[in-house]
Amino acid sequence: LTNDIMYRRMFAVLNKLFSCERKQSYLHSILFEDAPPRFEGYSCSSYYNDRLNDVQKKAVDLAVTATDIALIHGPPGTGKTCTVVEIIRQLVARGKRLLVCGPSNVSVDNIGESLVKLDILFNRVGHPSKVSASVAKHGKNCLALAKQQSLRAGSGVNIYAEIHVILSTLCGAGDRKVDECGMDFDVVIIDECAQALEAECWIAAIRAPKLILAGDHHQLPPTLINSENKQLEMKAQSTKIASVIDDDILIPSLFMRAQNMLKDTACRMLKTQYRMNRNIMRVSSDNIYDGCLIASKEVESHLLSGLPNVDQTLDTLSPLVYIDTSGAGMPESFESGKQTKAKSNVGKSIVNKEEARLAVRHVKRLVSAGVCAKDIALVSPYSGQVSLLQSMCEEIEGVEIRSIDGFQGSEKEAVVLTMVRSNPEEAIGFLCDYRRINVAITRARRHLCVIADGSTISKEGNFLKALIEYLNHSAATRTPN
Repeated sequence: LTNDIMYRRMFAVLNKLFSCERKQSYLHSILFEDAPPRFEGYSCSSYYNDRLNDVQKKAVDLAVTATDIALIHGPPGTGKTCTVVEIIRQLVARGKRLLVCGPSNVSVDNIGESLVKLDILFNRVGHPSKVSASVAKHGKNCLALAKQQSLRAGSGVNIYAEIHVILSTLCGAGDRKVDECGMDFDVVIIDECAQALEAECWIAAIRAPKLILAGDHHQLPPTLINSENKQLEMKAQSTKIASVIDDDILIPSLFMRAQNMLKDTACRMLKTQYRMNRNIMRVSSDNIYDGCLIASKEVESHLLSGLPNVDQTLDTLSPLVYIDTSGAGMPESFESGKQTKAKSNVGKSIVNKEEARLAVRHVKRLVSAGVCAKDIALVSPYSGQVSLLQSMCEEIEGVEIRSIDGFQGSEKEAVVLTMVRSNPEEAIGFLCDYRRINVAITRARRHLCVIADGSTISKEGNFLKALIEYLNHSAATRTPN
């Protein structure tokens, strides 16, 4: 846990849940006693966003008509945020008071930015230094407007009477500032729910009789600090793939538990994605999402060569490039350069200098072909490799260099992924968690370049085996030379 406040709030809400107070909400009966979810018998007559597809509309209908709980499963690029924003607008139009939360300030402000563009009144609860400037400014303007209206109406009127939406992190939902808003919430909406511990979600969920969860349990899970838990989870992930994972203890997410319980009764999966070329999308769709993802016509065949002022080259005409370093003598090492067996290196990050050089060389080729540096991301699972890439890319201004965990929720026209691991023991550590790799390869819109030792990477984890096999079959495959 990040701090003691989070711990105390989680502990307090768990005590409430397992006291007699839990019996007061039918929502609790659904999630703890297998009671069936309930729905009202109508759908939305119209939608604010006329660009929603049919599945998104069905997801909105489900969330609006649910009496107690609804889940929106949003795989990469499927417009989950647009769907959640439409749900917010529909509920506000019905006079509902909403608490909208996420596990991080970034996830909350992502929703907030969309509400700002639509000029929807809200109050953003949170530390000013951690809140997006535009979201904080809009929230202050909303409060000023509400105060003026309350003064006109009389001194006894709550200044929040005109504000139907409160935004906060899940931890922030337990703050007294939320209590000071003086609202009895009708609905709690949690975005990126799969990234939060279940107890963390209940800090917010306990505040309303209705809960809407949005997320994707096939992307990054809650961060586990305990090393024993990490080892157990990695062991489970090395032998399982998404469609057969069935262990709620090792994946402590309310979203996944609720989805496993309620299935299609209270969950809608968004299926049309608006980000990736279909060849980039396919391996995740087939191996994680049961082949259900569809690339929209606007993106299904788009390439880097379709961008303005970009030349047609082998790279810009290829949606997938695979540089296989197997047998090329490009072993991993620790940041110090020592072999990875050394006990003194425990806790140090792993790097692969030769892979880093290949990655930078590929980026330079893309830039020389006319691709804007700001449209390219260099991504790696290891912080040491990220630091190495940053030091090697100082001359290429604008390229975004991030860890996989830091890149979830983002996208770029071109992504160059360096996997790092290459060793005689064929050990891959936390790369066996398919969710991390799923995030990495689904950030790319038009071009994905994977640099990896296929013989090492494919030895553990069903998804990694499927990925390497797919790259060998479908990508423009190259050797390091």
